Amino acid sequence: MSPEGTLTISTAVGGDGTARLSVTGDVDLATAGDLYDAIAASAATPGVRTVQVDFTEVGFCDSTGIGALMRARHSAGESAVTVRLAGPRGMVRRTLEVAGVLQVLTGV
Repeated sequence: MSPEGTLTISTAVGGDGTARLSVTGDVDLATAGDLYDAIAASAATPGVRTVQVDFTEVGFCDSTGIGALMRARHSAGESAVTVRLAGPRGMVRRTLEVAGVLQVLTGV
């Protein structure tokens, strides 16, 4: 795990209606709210139909992170915006599998 509270989120919105969030660090109790807020803000951007959350550089995600992803997915869905998780690897991927949400979040 990275030092507590270490999370970086970069956002880019393309002309194709997709907001891409690149997440780096750990998603835990200290940072899950930041992740939720970033997804919610992207989903509220005019013209955005899909929010792609890239977890390639996330080294840890606990239950609060999973909860933030699921809440953001649900909230965005109410506005007809799709939230898709991309690139979870290693222990993060395994955690999402065990929690039973990998397929729901990635669509794969």
